[in-house]
Amino acid sequence: MKKVLGYSLLILSILAWCAIPILPFIDISKAQIAAFTTGLIVAGEVFFYSFASWERNNRKVQKLIQA
Repeated sequence: MKKVLGYSLLILSILAWCAIPILPFIDISKAQIAAFTTGLIVAGEVFFYSFASWERNNRKVQKLIQA
């Protein structure tokens, strides 16, 4: 279950970053494109750093359990 959550955060990060280049081709205003791009960048970074933190802490816990 822990790996599933970690990899889900990584996938969400990738999806957020992959959605950014698609935005100019959607029929919305430039202000909305800018707002969505900003939101996707922030969300992608939050998901990525959550994944990195989750994996780092997961390895530390595994080492403590094995010791």
